[in-house]
Amino acid sequence: MAEARRQGAPVIHVHYIVEPGAVGLKVNAHLFKGLKDVNALVRGTWGAAPVEGLEPVSGDFVVEKIRVNGFFGTKLALR
Repeated sequence: MAEARRQGAPVIHVHYIVEPGAVGLKVNAHLFKGLKDVNALVRGTWGAAPVEGLEPVSGDFVVEKIRVNGFFGTKLALR
């Protein structure tokens, strides 16, 4: 990411976020049932935080996804 930024290339982070109570989460795969059962990836919790060292910096794009497709239903096209 550091080299991409140095070269002026956009850096796009895609974060999988689940709202508290897993509102909107489609439990159509075993993986998603597990997420809901353990309350994982909930916005504002440690489970939804970026991996240390991979945090977005000013100028990066952050796409929050709530579905398998990282771009469906996001605001990426508006940027």
